[in-house]
Amino acid sequence: MIRPLRRRHRRIISVLAVLLPLAFIAGIASRKSIPAMAEIPPAIRPAAPEFTHLIFEQNDLWGQFDITTRVYADTLPPSRLAVELHPQRYLEYPDLLVYWSAGAAGAAKIPPQEAFLIGVLSGREKGLFLLPAPALETDGSVILYSLAQQQRIATAALPSHSILSGGNPR
Repeated sequence: MIRPLRRRHRRIISVLAVLLPLAFIAGIASRKSIPAMAEIPPAIRPAAPEFTHLIFEQNDLWGQFDITTRVYADTLPPSRLAVELHPQRYLEYPDLLVYWSAGAAGAAKIPPQEAFLIGVLSGREKGLFLLPAPALETDGSVILYSLAQQQRIATAALPSHSILSGGNPR
């Protein structure tokens, strides 16, 4: 390059070295904040039924996982059941889908076709999941399935019908 072109190039680079960071900072400062909601509006949130009658509680159903499992009924005798899963330690799987299946779950890597998807469980968050109507008439299993790993992570037998027909609410 000849000397006048080198001078022009040096001036342009010097100006850009000052203007580009300033333009970047101005762009970051002027962008709008991301709108956030504190909670889901009641119009689109399903009404959570009251489950006040504890009919089953156990801490050792999940083998390697420390999850407290409780089964609640809305009334006695129950017309609907819900299962509450409360991990005592952080779950290392961020994408656990919770399924309920009638009878024993079997050993397949995926939940059976007739299994009901009842919710999502993650971290240490407590989850209350409404059980499907067949849970009143038959014992079943709750299955934790990792979508990312495409495999069943854990299974626990849920003797909801046996407890209800035995007449012992706890």
